[in-house]
Amino acid sequence: MALVVALCVSNVFAQEARTKVEQKPTTEFSLSAQSCAVSNSNRNTIYFEDFESTSNDVIPATWTVSHTGTAKSWMTVGSEGIYTNSQGQPNSNIPGMMGGITPTYAGLRMLCLPWQQTGRNAWTFSEGINLTAGTTYQISFWLEMPGYFQGGLNEYSGLECKIGQTNNAAGMADAFEIYYNNKTIVVDDWTLITKSFTPTATGAYYLGFHCLSASGTGTYTIIDDIKIEEGGTPPPDCDPATNLQVAYTNDCKAELTWDEPAKGKGNQWLTYMVGDFNGGVGLGQPADLSFAQRWSPSDLAALGIVAGNKVTKMKFFFSSGPYNPSGGGPQTYIEAATYEFKIWQGTSSTTAGTLLYTSPPLASATLDDREWNEITLATPIEIDPSLELWLGVRANMTAGAGPPCPYGTGGFVAGVNKMLYQGAWANIEGLIAGFTSGNWAIQGFVEGDGPVLSYYNVYRDDTKLTSSPITEKTYTDAGFNTAIEHTWAVTVVCGTDESDPITKTLLACKIPCDPATNLTVTFAENCTSADLAWTQPAPGQLYNIYRDGAMVKEKHDATTYTDTDLNAGEEYTWSVTVVCEAIESDPVTKTDKCEGINDLGLSTFTIAPNPALNEVVIKAGVVFNTIEVVNFLGQTVISKVVNNSSVKLDVSNLNNGVYFVRLVSENGTSVKKFVKQ
Repeated sequence: MALVVALCVSNVFAQEARTKVEQKPTTEFSLSAQSCAVSNSNRNTIYFEDFESTSNDVIPATWTVSHTGTAKSWMTVGSEGIYTNSQGQPNSNIPGMMGGITPTYAGLRMLCLPWQQTGRNAWTFSEGINLTAGTTYQISFWLEMPGYFQGGLNEYSGLECKIGQTNNAAGMADAFEIYYNNKTIVVDDWTLITKSFTPTATGAYYLGFHCLSASGTGTYTIIDDIKIEEGGTPPPDCDPATNLQVAYTNDCKAELTWDEPAKGKGNQWLTYMVGDFNGGVGLGQPADLSFAQRWSPSDLAALGIVAGNKVTKMKFFFSSGPYNPSGGGPQTYIEAATYEFKIWQGTSSTTAGTLLYTSPPLASATLDDREWNEITLATPIEIDPSLELWLGVRANMTAGAGPPCPYGTGGFVAGVNKMLYQGAWANIEGLIAGFTSGNWAIQGFVEGDGPVLSYYNVYRDDTKLTSSPITEKTYTDAGFNTAIEHTWAVTVVCGTDESDPITKTLLACKIPCDPATNLTVTFAENCTSADLAWTQPAPGQLYNIYRDGAMVKEKHDATTYTDTDLNAGEEYTWSVTVVCEAIESDPVTKTDKCEGINDLGLSTFTIAPNPALNEVVIKAGVVFNTIEVVNFLGQTVISKVVNNSSVKLDVSNLNNGVYFVRLVSENGTSVKKFVKQ
């Protein structure tokens, strides 16, 4: 048994009385396809055209038209009259052609490009409409453009809609909506088309509508109630990146890192379908089939789907018919069927994984015909982004010959449209050779807690650095002027929306200079001062000098220095750094003590253990009043009144490193070093 493809016939032209055709039993059916197509505001209206002031066969005086050959041109028509085709014969009354559906503002008249057997290639342009640069506008109009089956031909039209600053085809720069898919566009019912548009220049803009169909094809195209309003639909919120860090490398490149937006990923409908509903796939007889679309882990990652996102809603397009089988023959219908939504996850790209969800069955008689039918999952299904995600529908047709598995128009993606046929999953293009008509008309809503992140842009001083989108959260900038201050910024792009920037400013990049070397210390005879000397890395340098982590001299301009106010028997550590444009080199250090006469009785104090982990015991030969522990930066981290010759200190909370213990008595101080591990 093989699948068949059928095209859905416009309901406008379908006979209400359906002719039942006896199906002769056979042992072989061909899997074939069958087609058709289908989609408000408190703003300041600056332009509105409803064509009510025109008369038959003409357009508004301020509009223009352009068409090739003998093709019939754009005109206005009304419900009170009948217009003629290219052969001078009357065509159908307009309201009847529209199926009795009326736009929100519709009166009696509307813009129309009639059907013509010789084909159509015609533009019409609006009058100039003054728009202001930087202001967002919403453009909207109502459209009907059906396809139908007549005389053995499927007849379709293409429509191209644009806006530009000159009223000709070459001047139509911005396509604000396109229904132009290989001239097989079908809009059976009145559909409201909307688009936000922000001009870059102030001046007059023209709307352009271009209809095209091949010879012998193409139905009428009708447009009404064209409106431009200030204040288009605002873009979705796009949260900024977080935690931007910028650091210079040793060669003065700027390395940027950041984190993704705090709100994470966002809400979106998952589907491969593009365009409108076009037709269906079935067996041409009652059958139980399942169809699904799949997303791999890399597909999910590209869409910004992360752990914790959930499928909360699903929908598919249902049309009972009529359908035109691709091989010819009578029109068919879906007379009775039940549908079940399903969700699978697994590791295989060729067969569905674990079934996670099945909806209650939906009878075709209860579904909205020629509409999207949507359900909300009673219990949302959490997505594991490390697995394949399959969203599908089981279509169990018990009566009729119409195809129960719907697909859209164009944009076909190979390898993602799956069908459960004869007990096995397969790609639809493998089951129907050459099938590229469209992707399954099914969607699943994934709920997150923020907008969908597309990529990042990086800027330096308001200049965009990223010529192509980047998705990694790192960037290395080079080739800029390192002698001045710079500000870097990162923005998040979600669809067409760009977030506020997160910024970081760094001073000029200064490459540290080479350190001094060969530091020596020579004590005075009374141990109250010490002469320091070192070797310079280059002539003309400045030096910062430290004793026990505290600066004693800043930007010293010689390679010798005398440090005073020292005590005999105390151990000191000196450090000298080279200063290059406010950046200090690594230090050169020297630790020493003067073994001169000491009357304090403190020179023999001990620290044990040294190095220490949690506590140290300090013992001296005399009573001391206070004890201080100082870090390498000269900061006092412990200070206690003792009045004893020994004390036990808890050092467990100190960071690892070198510290100095200072004992203070009435007669003076003594210092020794210990290491905290």
